[in-house]
Amino acid sequence: YGCNSDNTNMIPMTSSEQAEALKDGTIDVAFMAGGIPQATVTDLDYSNDVVYLSIDDAVIETLDKEYPFWTPVTIEKDTYSKQTEDMNCLTVDTLLACNVDLDEEIVYQITKILNENVNELASIHSSGMEWNRETTEAYLNSSLLTFHDGALKYYMEVLEDRGR
Repeated sequence: YGCNSDNTNMIPMTSSEQAEALKDGTIDVAFMAGGIPQATVTDLDYSNDVVYLSIDDAVIETLDKEYPFWTPVTIEKDTYSKQTEDMNCLTVDTLLACNVDLDEEIVYQITKILNENVNELASIHSSGMEWNRETTEAYLNSSLLTFHDGALKYYMEVLEDRGR
């Protein structure tokens, strides 16, 4: 849409900081990430006049070629009280980050538990079902992420078991 660092003052903020800045009128636009519905957006939606911006299909196609790790998602109208139309957005897969010095066996066990208990995760949180090995495996050969040795050990074992 023509926004870049030459014509836009981008300020790193948390979602709650962005919401407060929108309420105060110190910023014009916010980019918020989180599960849908996003709690900060819900609060902002009820307390202020909000305009939702949808990404055009053509722009999504262009972005998909350059950033294939972003996935298009439609936020259905009325997800937020002042949202009157479906809204095209981009999402990224859920990931966990850890200190590189975290014990390899602990990371292996956490990775195993998360990947082998997706149904239980889904019963705890609506986005729990989004966690899956197949999505993560797509990143194994990518330069986008560096995997902790414990997580890498788990995924390599899974791939070996499948005969890859």
